[in-house]
Amino acid sequence: MKSELEKQEYYCLSTVVNEMLRNEKNGIKSAAELAKASSQNKSTISRMLRDDNGKGTTYRPKPETIMAICVAFKLDKAETISLFNTAFPEFLVWREIIANRLDIIEANEALYDKGLPILGGAAKDEV
Repeated sequence: MKSELEKQEYYCLSTVVNEMLRNEKNGIKSAAELAKASSQNKSTISRMLRDDNGKGTTYRPKPETIMAICVAFKLDKAETISLFNTAFPEFLVWREIIANRLDIIEANEALYDKGLPILGGAAKDEV
């Protein structure tokens, strides 16, 4: 039987949010409308939709930002969990770490194998 982590498909946050806009989820059809409905500034929404923080790296939203997007789109519980898992794929790995009672080395290997930030201060090449 596959674990939740193995079943989860990873999507790019920008792809998912852009798709919700294309489908006019909750009547929201533009970045400006999403910014207003979520009380986020337009640059935050723009970075999310481009998947770029303007500094050459992938945009990492705060959990509060994702929750505001969920509220704006009026997502149900399953859709909210799915959007959080898309924005923060490490949450799924963390659940597996807890469920399997992995030690820190095993936990970091699981995170590293998925290309996610490791726990603690060890450099990635030390894992």
